Amino acid sequence: MARKIIYKFFIAVLFAVTVKDVTAQHLHFNQPTIEDTVIGNKIYRQFANYLLISYGVGFNFRQHNSEQAGSVFYTFRLKKQPFRVGYSVVSRYFVLSRTLQKINDMVFAVGKRVETPQANFSLFAGLSYSYGTYFFYHEPSMDVDFYRAFKKPGLYLELELTKKIFYDIGIGASLFGTFNNGYAEYFKEVNHFYGAVGMKVNLYFSGAYRGEIGLH
Repeated sequence: MARKIIYKFFIAVLFAVTVKDVTAQHLHFNQPTIEDTVIGNKIYRQFANYLLISYGVGFNFRQHNSEQAGSVFYTFRLKKQPFRVGYSVVSRYFVLSRTLQKINDMVFAVGKRVETPQANFSLFAGLSYSYGTYFFYHEPSMDVDFYRAFKKPGLYLELELTKKIFYDIGIGASLFGTFNNGYAEYFKEVNHFYGAVGMKVNLYFSGAYRGEIGLH
């Protein structure tokens, strides 16, 4: 139930900020503003909302092994403050496969963004709803692996650098970390944090393009 509510919240946020951005572009279409960049006769909006699709590798510091990592994030501004919402996963196998070794994060983060015509740089940190399962122990007598499920608040960090191919399309890389206390219920350790750190390759798609000067 809680997961469905969180999913609906993220969808509502994405819809609201997308409508706001499209409406703003329509109202100011073909009228460059102080936040616009003009390249040739094309108008691009600086700090426009963008979608970041990423895939890479993560190191699970509890299981001590390398895992695959993927994410889809949408970055937007409210009152000139950048925010990011989306989904991240770190998995023992391909992230879309059904595996018992997986960390899922629904992320809401706040950050800092620097954009130029050639590159986009951002640093985000925020809270996550972290859930999944992890390897608990192996029972030799039955030759069976046992796993534990967790649902915990977490912390998500990401540092991104994108090289633009065009003003609104680019490719880059990011460093990330996801942390939660999923071990706390089962292990009486002082350090019971669970999570992963790693690196991903990013595809960057921005809504910066507004049209051409003089065209209606």
